[in-house]
Parts: sequence; C-alpha cells; structure tokens
Amino acid sequence: MKNVIMILSWFLVTAFVGFNILAVLDKKKAIGNLECAGLSFLIGLGAISIEMFLIGAIGLKFRLSFILLPWIALFFFNLVFSRGCFTRKSNFSIKRLSLFEQAIVGLLSFEVCYTFFRALIKPIEAYDSVSIYALKSKILYMAHTIPKDFFTEVLKPFHGVHPDYPLLVSMSEVWFYAFIGSVNDFLVKSIFPVSFLCFLVAFYFILKRFVKKRITALLFTFVLASIAQFNAYATIGVADLLLGVNFSLGLFYLCLWIKDKEKSAYLYISAMFSMLAVWTKNEGMILALIILFVLFLDTVIRRSYCDKGKLVLVSFYFVVVGAFIFGFISYKNSLGLVNENFNLSMINGENLLSGLRKIPLVLYEYQKQFFGFKKWNIVWVISLFLFISRFKESFKRDNLYATVPIILFFIGYTAVYMFSAVEIDFFLRKTTSRFFLHILPVLVFWIACITKQDNVGEALQNA
Repeated sequence: MKNVIMILSWFLVTAFVGFNILAVLDKKKAIGNLECAGLSFLIGLGAISIEMFLIGAIGLKFRLSFILLPWIALFFFNLVFSRGCFTRKSNFSIKRLSLFEQAIVGLLSFEVCYTFFRALIKPIEAYDSVSIYALKSKILYMAHTIPKDFFTEVLKPFHGVHPDYPLLVSMSEVWFYAFIGSVNDFLVKSIFPVSFLCFLVAFYFILKRFVKKRITALLFTFVLASIAQFNAYATIGVADLLLGVNFSLGLFYLCLWIKDKEKSAYLYISAMFSMLAVWTKNEGMILALIILFVLFLDTVIRRSYCDKGKLVLVSFYFVVVGAFIFGFISYKNSLGLVNENFNLSMINGENLLSGLRKIPLVLYEYQKQFFGFKKWNIVWVISLFLFISRFKESFKRDNLYATVPIILFFIGYTAVYMFSAVEIDFFLRKTTSRFFLHILPVLVFWIACITKQDNVGEALQNA
C-alpha cells in the first residue's frame, strides 16, 4: 500500500506541473478534463526532466525545493491571472456507453493493468535500460547534480552507455528517486506504464475529433494498446515508447491545429511535444524535422503566409523548435559527443555507394516486421492493403498530414541505415523492431482516419 501511495503521489505532483503549463498554453480550454489529465503527466514529466538538466548543468543540487519552486510560482500565477483555469468540462461518461463499448473499456483496462503488473514485478534489468538510462540516473542521483566531467569522463569506463543520448528517461528516473528519497529499481519502472496509460487517454480523445464516432475511437485505442510490441515497451524501461508517444502527440496536435486554426493551444502543445521528442532519443531529431515539414507543407498548401496572425504562429513554432534542436546539438558538440551509430560525418559519397547495396537487406528486414504477427498483429498488413487500395484517398487533404509523416519516416530511417558505418545485419537486427514503435501510433491513427467512412466500430457492434 505504501508503494501505491508513493507512485500516486509522484504522479499527482508530476501532473500538477504539467497541468499548470497547460493552463498557460490552453487558456480557452480547448481540451477536456480527462485528456488534460493524460497530457498533464506527459508534459510535466518532460518539463521536469529538462528543468533538472538545467539545474544540474549550472551546478545546483537536485533538491525538491529547487525542482518544485518554479512550478509552485506558476501555480500562484495561474491562480491570480487565469481564473477558472483549474476547471474543465468532462467529455466522457461510462454510463452513456453501450454494452459493446463498455466491453472495449473493460478490455482496455485489463491491458493497462496487465502492463503495470508486468512492469513492476521485475526491476530494471534489460541491457539497454540499464546501460543507457538507469546507470546514468543512479550516478546523477547519487551525485545530486551533473558532475562537470559526467559525459566525458565519468561515463567513459562503462560499455554501451551512449553519453550522447538525450536525457528524458534518465532525468525522469532521477526525478522519481529524488521524490521518494531513494533508489528503487522496481517502483521507478512505473514511469513507463503510467506514460502508456496517459497516452492512451490522450490518443482516444484526439482520435475521436477526427473519426467522430466514439465507438470507432475506443476500438482503435484498444487496437493500439493490444499490440504486443507497443505494450511490451511500456514494461522494460527504454526510451522508444516515449519517443513514439512524444512524436505522435506533436504530430496529432499539429493536425488538430490544421483542422481548427482558431485554437492556437493545439499548436503550442504540438511544439512542446516536438521538443520532447528531440529530448527523448537521437532519432527524435528526424521525427521533429518531419513535424516541421508537415507544418511547412500546410503553410504552403493553405497559404497561411498570407495571414499575418497565422504566419506569426507558424514562425514561432519554427523558431522555438529549431532553437531547441540547435541548442541541444550545440551542447553535445561543445562536449565532443558524437553518436557512433549515425552522425552527419557519415553522409558522404563513399557511404552512399555502399548504402545503396544495403537497401535489399533493409527492405527484407522491413517485410519481416510487416508480417511479424507475433509483435504487431496484422496492423502493418492492413496498412499496406489500405495504402494500395486507397492510394488516392491517402493523399486527400484529410489524410495527407498522416500519410506524409509515415512516408518520410521510412525515407529518413532508411537513410540512417544506408549511411551508418555500423555493420548492417547487426544494426537491423537490434533496432528495426524498436524504430517501428516510433511511427506505430501514427499508423493506427491513419488506419482509423482512412476507414472512418466504413464505420468499422458500428459494424462490429452490430455483428
């Protein structure tokens, strides 16, 4: 019971931080209370991890008072200047659900509970979760700050630690340890199933705005939650699930803004998650650039540059996200941190020629994932069938902004495989199934949107 109270307290404090940030970004309350609860935790987790990095970078200690003081100040600011920001309307009621919908909610609840169970019955023990993330978090927690030579000397003796990796997961674990006052390899894993749950809540409400039908949104939320590879990565303590979550939310809220440009809160939230994608994993750079391209594409198609107000918002987005990317790259360059798997120095003519010979191997690995029913069910097979059979519809305006990111994902990640100096068989075997997680929520979203006229949910209910 004590452990449950600690996890719940940590969740509430983390969500409190995110909620106050949302109160600033969404003054017009475009987001309902349950969606807000899911987003609040994810935003709070990311914001605190960045804050703790900044605290450590200037040599301060990771004390709860230092960590929470700015957010308490923000709370009082909202209390004084944003009256009514703490009340939001509810847009979901279990009583109004049909029997079939209640069954889906029950199955979703079971999937979430089972994910928590699998996560918390074992400590952090997967190789990458220990070497890349947990090792850093324990060193940082015990040092109570970021040692000056942390990235260049402290981590040097450890194999596979990847000092150049972004620190969202490691700093989130430090935040958990700082909150409970000790290192706990079991309870700290709650970060991942809690994020899993919060994302599913947000995913449902976002999807419902696009497909309109509640039953369809519930059904596809369950489809996503039940994919073995997706829920498995909510239990092992690595960054790939969180990267998929942050990238997807960055893209989804951009699509919502494109759909309703009067609600600028959507654009601010999208920018927040785009930056968090960069802060989660190195591949987040590619994914953030994909989101920026989608925004650029919409600006050109809709000619938003003719509207001064919209142009200011778009420019703000590019400047903020671009500055975050540039700042993080500059910080790593100042420390001489280079990723050994892929970096810009590998993009040259020699690697291009050798990379072209890798394409058949890459495509073969992709098809293994497409038909890997044990990991992915039939979601990739369905997506291939729909893309071929509804090719023109895929590029219509309603679906374009989900189709383009999926295509760019494969182009970008294939380029990484082509130019990387890492032995290709090893690289593909170790990373492809993880990389596909980064785009999976977008893929399920795309399937739901392109089939919304088929009323899949209602057809199943009436069967």
